[in-house]
Amino acid sequence: MTGISLAGISEEAAATELAPGVVAVSGAVPLDGIASWAPVLPERYQANTAYLLTEGDEHLLIDTGLRVHWAGIRRRLEERVAPGSRIKVFMTRPEPDAVGNIEKVREVYLMDDTDVMSGGSDTPFDFFATAGGRKGTGDAEGSATPAILRTTGFDLSPDRAVRIIVPKLRFLPSYWPFDVRTRTLFTSDVFTHVDQAEPSGLRVVRDPAELPEDEHIARHLFSKFWWLPGATTAEFVDDLRTIFAGLRPERVAPGYGAVLEGREVVDRHVEAVLRVLVDAQQGRYGIPSILTDASA
Repeated sequence: MTGISLAGISEEAAATELAPGVVAVSGAVPLDGIASWAPVLPERYQANTAYLLTEGDEHLLIDTGLRVHWAGIRRRLEERVAPGSRIKVFMTRPEPDAVGNIEKVREVYLMDDTDVMSGGSDTPFDFFATAGGRKGTGDAEGSATPAILRTTGFDLSPDRAVRIIVPKLRFLPSYWPFDVRTRTLFTSDVFTHVDQAEPSGLRVVRDPAELPEDEHIARHLFSKFWWLPGATTAEFVDDLRTIFAGLRPERVAPGYGAVLEGREVVDRHVEAVLRVLVDAQQGRYGIPSILTDASA
């Protein structure tokens, strides 16, 4: 995360119940250039969200939010999960806005190393293990327990399964949890294209007509996936179609940006993102200058 500053960012976090047992805990950042993963949009803001799944005495936190929001996130979590309770964390990707508060969560809640999870397999090119392990232990040689539990899916309770989806459209190793009961798909750093006028809280899109122009979606998408314009995107398009046709989620909950609520809303936004990806391959958005500049 580059260029992040505390200036102008409130530590406050809002809690939004999305479905029974699914609560979004969100802070917001101004889109004034402070967020390297988003376009510059004066007087607009973007929610950054950690998601709390609860089933009886079981609690799962999907990502941990920005460090600048931690004081507010902690207050909202403590309203719902008593300090000292056991909690699990699933990390969708190895970036600070997803894993940066792991150490802080450990200060409040009871966590074994195996209570920190992600998908896939270990790779020397990410820092999941360091982020997930206890401070000072990580995955050092001789450690009694692994720093992180890798999984393709797990049960939050005997009747509440969480599947893990591995999308092909990703910048770093990324994994999308799917809460089968509530049909909520947590898409990490994809489908982040709906910003908000409010400097705090979380926008939830429920109106199918509330769809940004393709150019707006492209600006958000290409701010993170800068190499997409002019790239061969057909494989990403096919993969996203397969994911959404198979899962048929009722809700898309990204790590930042608005939540998309309802099947018709989700379908319209998926089709818009697919359209942008197709147009990117066809050259509508040009080619990033870094790919054409010999001095880069």
